[in-house]
Amino acid sequence: MTDEHAAAAPLRRSRTEAALIAVLLISATFVPLVVSQTGWDVFRVPKESLFEAAAIFAAALLAIFALYHGAVPFRRLWREQRTAIAVTFAAVAWTAIASAASTNRELSAHSFFWVCSCAVMFLATLLVAERPRRALFIVPIVPALVNAIVALLQRSGTSDVLTFDSRIDLHFRTAGLIGTPNELGVYLLVPTVVAAALAIVSRGRARQLWTAATALLIAGIIASEALSAIAALAAAGATLVMLSVRRAKRALAIMAAIAIIIALAYAPLRTRALRTASDVRDGHYLAATSYRIPAQLAALRMFADHPLTGVGPGCYGFWYMPYKVQLNREHIEFLPFGENFGEAHNDHLQTLAVAGLPGYALFIIALVVLGRRSLQRDGDEPRTFASIAALPLVVALAVVALAQFPLSLAAPMSVALHYAALIIAGAKPS
Repeated sequence: MTDEHAAAAPLRRSRTEAALIAVLLISATFVPLVVSQTGWDVFRVPKESLFEAAAIFAAALLAIFALYHGAVPFRRLWREQRTAIAVTFAAVAWTAIASAASTNRELSAHSFFWVCSCAVMFLATLLVAERPRRALFIVPIVPALVNAIVALLQRSGTSDVLTFDSRIDLHFRTAGLIGTPNELGVYLLVPTVVAAALAIVSRGRARQLWTAATALLIAGIIASEALSAIAALAAAGATLVMLSVRRAKRALAIMAAIAIIIALAYAPLRTRALRTASDVRDGHYLAATSYRIPAQLAALRMFADHPLTGVGPGCYGFWYMPYKVQLNREHIEFLPFGENFGEAHNDHLQTLAVAGLPGYALFIIALVVLGRRSLQRDGDEPRTFASIAALPLVVALAVVALAQFPLSLAAPMSVALHYAALIIAGAKPS
């Protein structure tokens, strides 16, 4: 690098870093909000496309950053975050291997690109988190609040920013700008945990604002009636209380009591929960799981047939119906239910099915790397946002993944990767 280039490098680095942060914040803001008026999937495809486009821009900016500043910042990042970076590259490498061994390489190619996009966005956030800005913490919560408000308006029937067929049940129309009630609940889960953690570490007016944001996000999850998200939120909340200081525990206990009262008083959610409990008590497990047992058994069969590399990333939906036909022969009670599931509605089982045991091991390792931040504490120093939020976030994701598929959805993944990077980097909101 010449002297002229060396003198210009800090300026270019600053501009490149600012551009990278802008791309990350634009993605975090608009991925959960973008909706198309045309196409066969007006929710998932636009969000996924925008997220992948943002990843391409982020990759280009990372290359420019390296070109003008050399390997020094990346070496420093490697020294400080070696484990997280190694797991990220291992996930990309194993996805490449599983895709090469896939039963349908064309389908796996897109999934490989999706994993690469997630890796780029995570690493880019990890890099800029070295010098955190308040916007990195605040901006991704804004679209979550928008979605919660939209969902509450949809549920009340007073207003609807989207046009739904009137014959569609009100429950299914309570989807915010995400697509379905369950996906809305899954998406709101991470921002809710993050907002609660920020309420704990903040002081004065900031604490009041984050507490109000948490309450609004909880209301959005309850309005969605997504039982899996509600269960995950309860598990994360219990973990958060155990990790928090005494004063924060009192505040969280009050919020939990309010959430329980709202949930019990909210007739549609109470009715659905009671119906599910009744189905379990009567042994109607198919109905209790919204008829997802065949989808999950099919995932187990795929894993049993391909334990090392799975059937291939992105290939679950391709193989579901052939395995369902086999299951019908063994379980005649499955015959009346001919839904063609594109997802197993259980990311633990689906990861085993499409990426084999090594792929699932990497998923668990990633959760451990994130969650261990809650176990790291320097002497008598007060707990930080990272140490408070890490384990509850892992618990939330692990529990909701038992009944949903956040790993395949752009809106939940965009916000989960963003805050995971901030937590691992130990970034502080102020």
